[in-house]
Amino acid sequence: MKKFISNIIVFFSLLILLISCSNDSTTTDYSAQVDQEFRNTAPSATVAAVVTVAPTGKTETEQRKQGDVQSIQTEGLAPEIAYNSKFQDCVGVRTGSGGDGSSNIRAFTICRAQNLRVLVQDYIDALNNSDINLVNNYIEEKYLIEHTSIFEQKSKTVKDNGLNLTWIEEDQPGMRGSKKASMFINVTDGDFSERWLVEFLEIGKRGDGIWSISLIAYDK
Repeated sequence: MKKFISNIIVFFSLLILLISCSNDSTTTDYSAQVDQEFRNTAPSATVAAVVTVAPTGKTETEQRKQGDVQSIQTEGLAPEIAYNSKFQDCVGVRTGSGGDGSSNIRAFTICRAQNLRVLVQDYIDALNNSDINLVNNYIEEKYLIEHTSIFEQKSKTVKDNGLNLTWIEEDQPGMRGSKKASMFINVTDGDFSERWLVEFLEIGKRGDGIWSISLIAYDK
């Protein structure tokens, strides 16, 4: 009798052990399955870095595409070059290292004169192409309304007569006050010949500002 009871106890012990092992195996398989599902749905390691969002709520790419034009134009550029790509960075020339102060000032003066010549050439190009938009860029704003009709009349003359104007300077661009400069130029094409007075105005801090055309007086 005792042997029979002992056998029953051993049998039930083995049965409990088998059930326990089966449950452990099922739990392990389920855990492995969940882990695999997570791996399948988790972001891939090759996904690009998170796109940063500006305070405006737009991504950096969207900002560049949707109106942040000025920062693109001026990024890494001196203000003068951003204003006109054909300008030189005269402020950088003046403040740059290398050479004594006097040579820097002389280089700055030469650079400024060259930028004023660029404005004259742009104006001549605008006349030859009847391009009022180009003139709008480089005529100082408060003189623009008054000058527009003068420009349109002159560009019509150029177009009607099939002219392609060229110019030479009669004298170098020279300062005519704190933030003003001017020069006389001779404008020609074939039988056409006029002497113009071109006046310039510096917008902004003296020595650090941007130069624009303030006036062109024809046939002086």
